[in-house]
Amino acid sequence: DLFGKQGACYGCWCTHFRLAPAVRRANDKQRNKDHIKARIEAGPPPGLLAFEDGKAVGWMQIGPRADVPEWNSPIDLSRDSRSIGLFVGSSRVFEKAGFERLVERKPGRPLMRLVLLQGD
Repeated sequence: DLFGKQGACYGCWCTHFRLAPAVRRANDKQRNKDHIKARIEAGPPPGLLAFEDGKAVGWMQIGPRADVPEWNSPIDLSRDSRSIGLFVGSSRVFEKAGFERLVERKPGRPLMRLVLLQGD
């Protein structure tokens, strides 16, 4: 249910930032699904699922920067070991978790943020 009847993000299967632009353009929904399935099987898991009442309601892509070459700068590429995350789910789930709505550039597609503070 979380990813809809067409697959995650209309067939992207959360591969957009994981594939080079030329590969993305050549891929179709099935190739994207096969790519992420192979990534899951190879491990470690490329993300986390959030559940509410036994139902998947959110997804977070997480992992080393090398997994998402589109987010690496040309200067340091994959040498940077910091992790990044991309979150997908209903805004209601994120609002309940304390995220705030920053802007909505497309109807129904808000950009949301959660400010994390270090403990005192």
